[in-house]
Amino acid sequence: MKAHSDLDVFPLTDEDGFLYSPIRQAATLAKYSRSPESARVLVEQTPELAAEKFQERVIVNWGHSSVAELATIPVCFEGVSIVASKVLEAWPRPGCSEKSTRMQRFTRDQMCWPRLCLRAEFGGFVDNLFKLYDQVLDWAIETNPTGVTGDNTSHRAVQSNIEKAAFDIARCLLPAGVTTNLALVAYPRDLAQMIRVLGASTNPELQEIAAKMQKNLEGIGGPLIRHTEPEPWYQNWVVQSIPQQEDWVAGVPRAKANTHCTWSGEGRAQLLRRAYGMTFDEFAKAMEARPFKAEVPDVFRMYRIGYDILIDYGAMRDLQRHRRMNQYVEPLTTQYGFVVPGPLQGTHLEDPFRKMMTYAGQIISESELPTDVKQYVTPMCFLHRSMYEMDFQQVYYLTELRTQPAGHISYRTIAWQMFQEAARISPTMMQWCRAVDPNAPTT
Repeated sequence: MKAHSDLDVFPLTDEDGFLYSPIRQAATLAKYSRSPESARVLVEQTPELAAEKFQERVIVNWGHSSVAELATIPVCFEGVSIVASKVLEAWPRPGCSEKSTRMQRFTRDQMCWPRLCLRAEFGGFVDNLFKLYDQVLDWAIETNPTGVTGDNTSHRAVQSNIEKAAFDIARCLLPAGVTTNLALVAYPRDLAQMIRVLGASTNPELQEIAAKMQKNLEGIGGPLIRHTEPEPWYQNWVVQSIPQQEDWVAGVPRAKANTHCTWSGEGRAQLLRRAYGMTFDEFAKAMEARPFKAEVPDVFRMYRIGYDILIDYGAMRDLQRHRRMNQYVEPLTTQYGFVVPGPLQGTHLEDPFRKMMTYAGQIISESELPTDVKQYVTPMCFLHRSMYEMDFQQVYYLTELRTQPAGHISYRTIAWQMFQEAARISPTMMQWCRAVDPNAPTT
């Protein structure tokens, strides 16, 4: 077959191979739909100053904010609390990379105190929390309670795996206000919305983040970022508490489906015929031959499921990284109880751990400080409630990935429950999913 002679595919870069600024890139691509010219020609006709004037006109005067989706800006947030990082990562579209609790030791000096009164009331408790964190971490590195082995690997690799497993155990003791580093690659439109919403928050740290975003991003984003005054109206939609739909058991993680759409009957047959020209038997045969890690077909995106999740806050951080789902995230509280890491159970450290968390639950719940402030001193072993809504293509991806043996046992367990709930609701649709039971014996 002869190739089309006019076909061209290229990145929009200057003669030295560098990307243009977001201002110039977005303006050029906005003009693309209105002009027969090549993007190479348009970008030369759109210098920086002209690009900024163009964007002011189409965004401010015409209200075409979609122009702010024609470029991306990488933004780094350093020294933000894990509490704030969860708020930032709740936006579904940006790509995210956050400092791992699995790779490095945290210290009390990294603690964020959004209000001085919080430090005055809980400073001594946080000191003791970090002392126990260090004790548990050192014990886990020395004793290797999870039995990490090193078959066919170097001593250095084995030691690295032991340390990762130790950090997985100890992270439950970290307060949610410990600071982290977070990178987002986002559309200017999403960044502008973040600034408006965070700026209207009652949380002092989020307000500070919004102010610094506006100050430091306007130079690179121009009109795409500039008009971002805090909008108090957004305070109406902050998730405070998700209504209870069923009884819950304190300290017991669980995933329950709360909304769904099943895939069955004549509607399924018609959809497969229209989409792929297949009968169900032909479709099933093709699905059975799906290569390992291959994404399931787009027909699975036609059906959606919602989950009510109760999981320890540390594992929630892993689950939240999945971007293709809607997230409704409560503030972290102590009302759902806490979990004791499996490797600590039956050891000399279980009793100090339980006493520390029982005390934490008591003093945090009795404090008169606002919930959005108290969550900074709440340890990450406490269970956290959220709702996630996604299509079945995402269910496949998440459950197949997050149930693998290399993952943390907390999110492996909850991902397996998510698979079981989806399979209960639609066994036909989930029959080809390769989720791994975390309780199954390994070979």
